[in-house]
Amino acid sequence: MDNFSLNSLLLMVLCMGVQVALLAQDPHSSIPDSGRHKTVGTPYDPAGAHRTWSIKGKVLPFIVGNEAGASGLLGLEYGLTKNQSIGIDAFAEYQESAHDNVSDTAGVQHATGEYWHSWEKAIFLNYRYYFREKDGREDGIAPYIVGFLRYGRIDRYYDPLYVLSSYLSEHERHYSAGLLGGFTGSLSDKHRLGLDINTGLFIKKKDIWTVYRENDSERITRRRPIGPGFRLSVNLVWWFPR
Repeated sequence: MDNFSLNSLLLMVLCMGVQVALLAQDPHSSIPDSGRHKTVGTPYDPAGAHRTWSIKGKVLPFIVGNEAGASGLLGLEYGLTKNQSIGIDAFAEYQESAHDNVSDTAGVQHATGEYWHSWEKAIFLNYRYYFREKDGREDGIAPYIVGFLRYGRIDRYYDPLYVLSSYLSEHERHYSAGLLGGFTGSLSDKHRLGLDINTGLFIKKKDIWTVYRENDSERITRRRPIGPGFRLSVNLVWWFPR
C-alpha cells in the first residue's frame, strides 16, 4: 500500500526538513563548487572501490478528522556485486476511524461510534540493478531499476456493537510483482544518509472474503480480482561500504 498518499507527502516534507538541517551544518553547501571533494560518494557504484549494503525505512503517524493511524517500513539491502543487490522489506500499516451521530444495536444514540480498524502487513523481496550515470553520481544520485515480489494481508473490522452500514469484517491476501525505476539521492556529501524514491507498475492478485451480518446470521462472499496497480515509494536510506 505504498501508493501515492498523504503518508508519502508527509515523508517528502520530513525529508526536505532533514536536508535543510544537514545543509545548514555545512557552511559551504550553498556555494557552487564542482571541484569540492565528495567524502562519501554514492552507493552501489559499479566504478566504486567497494560493495555496499544499506538499511531503509520510515515511520509515519497521521490524524485526519476521525481517522488516525501509522505506517512503517524497514528494509535491508545487500550488494551482491558493486551495482547489483538483493533486499527484503517489511511493511505495516494500522488505521482506525469512527463516525459521528450513530446508533448502537440497542438504539442508543452516540456522538461518536461505528468504530472501524484495519491492519495491513506485507513482505517484499527485491532485486536492484544500479546504473553508472557518471554525471548523476557526481551530483549524489544513484539511479536504478528494481523488480519485486510481494506477499501481504489486510484485515478490516467494524465494531459489532453498532448498527452496521457495511461489512462486519473483511480479509484480504494478495500477491504482486512489479518493475520500478528510481534513484537513491544523497542528502549531503558529508553523510551516508539519503532519500530513496521509486515508482512504476505492478500486477496484483487478491483473495478477498467479506463477512456480513444480516438478521443475527452471517453471510460470507468471496472474490479473487487480478489487476494492475501503480506504486510510489519514498524512504530514508543509510548505506555502508563493505
